[in-house]
This record gives sequence, C-alpha cells and structure tokens, in this order.
Amino acid sequence: MCQDGGNGNVRRTGGYVTWRIAPLTLFAFAQWADSAMAQPWTVAGGRVSFGPIPGWTLGVNVRGDANWGIAGYPNGFGWSVDLSGTLVAGLKLTGEWAHYRNDTTTEEADYWMVRADVNLTELAGVETFSPRLSLWYKNFGPYVMPGRGVRGNLRSPDSYPIFSRRTSRCTG
Repeated sequence: MCQDGGNGNVRRTGGYVTWRIAPLTLFAFAQWADSAMAQPWTVAGGRVSFGPIPGWTLGVNVRGDANWGIAGYPNGFGWSVDLSGTLVAGLKLTGEWAHYRNDTTTEEADYWMVRADVNLTELAGVETFSPRLSLWYKNFGPYVMPGRGVRGNLRSPDSYPIFSRRTSRCTG
C-alpha cells in the first residue's frame, strides 16, 4: 500500500479504512515495516472531507511519521486543507495548502498549489480525442518530509517547475 516499492528496501505492510457518515467522508491509513528493513518508520494519516455546497469538496488531511525509538529514523507531522469543485461543466478548480514539521531535523515547510482542469469536450464541445488540459501554479518550500534521497533518486516536490501544464487525450 502507498509506499510499497523495491527501491531502497521500503516494502511495507499497511491498511486503510474509509467510512461515510453523511455528510462526512472519513479515510484513515497506516503503514509499517519490520525494524530490520532499511526504512522501518511508521506512516499514518487520514482525511475528513465534505461537500459544503453541491459540486465542491472541502478536505482536511493529516500525516504522521514515527520511528518508535529507532535512532536515525524520522519523526514528523503534517497537515493540509484543500478545496476542489466544478465552476462550470468542464472547468474544475482545486487549491491546497500544506505544512509539514520534521521533528528529527527541526525543519518546517509550507506548500501550496492551485490547479484548473479543463475538459474541452464538456466546456467547448471539442470531441476529437476528448482533449483535457490542466494548468497549475505550485509554491513548494524545501522538501522536509522523510525519505528524501532514498527513493530511487526520484524527484522531490520542490524540484518541479512553478508553472506547468499537462495535456491528455482519450479515445472511446
């Protein structure tokens, strides 16, 4: 689940649960690895979301990293709030702000992002290839979450460009 990968010997066991108690949707997860693994810390978190108005979702998310007393492995806590919704058919807006505190290194950082997803089939009637376009702005602070440098040299969130776009096309 989530962080189960072969790079860096980070295979983990975990579980999650989702629960709907109208109007709330709850999600919780936990992952752990045997202390003999290369990165044995536990990761746990959750999300509470609800729709304040039809077509919009407001969510609050948390994440905690615990080393359970194993020297050299991270402890930290982060949380975020996000809002996502459809402005008009074919135009979805999303925004999120997050904060993470790495207790092992005493580093803290804020991250935020806004995105517009445009479905040109729904918005403008362009049906050939069902084109979609995503535009976003990201302002990510330094990457202070655990695992940097050991994830198979994958890029961290702070190494992506500030402005970007993604296009896709689907057939069928």
